[in-house]
Amino acid sequence: MCEPTTMFIMGSTMSVGQGIMQHKAQRRAARASRRSFEQNSQRALEAYFRQTKQARERQRQEEESLSNEVNQIFKEGRSKMSSLVTSSLESGVSGQTLELLVDDIHRQELEYQTNSTKSFQYYSENMDDQLEEARLGTRDRIDDMRSRVTPRPSFLATALQIGSGVVNAYASSGLAQEDALTSALEAGQSASS
Repeated sequence: MCEPTTMFIMGSTMSVGQGIMQHKAQRRAARASRRSFEQNSQRALEAYFRQTKQARERQRQEEESLSNEVNQIFKEGRSKMSSLVTSSLESGVSGQTLELLVDDIHRQELEYQTNSTKSFQYYSENMDDQLEEARLGTRDRIDDMRSRVTPRPSFLATALQIGSGVVNAYASSGLAQEDALTSALEAGQSASS
């Protein structure tokens, strides 16, 4: 069997080596975890910005379409009004009857314009709500990914682990028993003197 000092040195060396290797492995895992978090959170943000851009473009197109429709209704109303005035004058209709017909055309235009504006407002509010949900979802996903990032290893924890291994090597090497026996013999000699 090996002498206790040799066993202590071998055990201590193994403990230090294992502690250093584990610390390096934990550091590599923490770096990889951080890189993964950064890449995934960047992808989540890019997806959110792409989604926002697409939604704003759809909203702009919807607004443009509404504007074109309102302009078309206005043109049709002017055309109807021209036809109405021309046919009324040709048939001899004038006064209050003609005024009522013109007012009805104006009312229809205004009603369509009001309904279209309300519809677009609802659409815009719904789009804003969806974008807010997407923003909150993206933030929650990033927060969830952040909580899963492997923390960097602690030098103190590594030192304590190595120290614990050295103490175990000391205890199992037989040096502890020799030191205890030596201390007991010295205490006994001191007491008898």
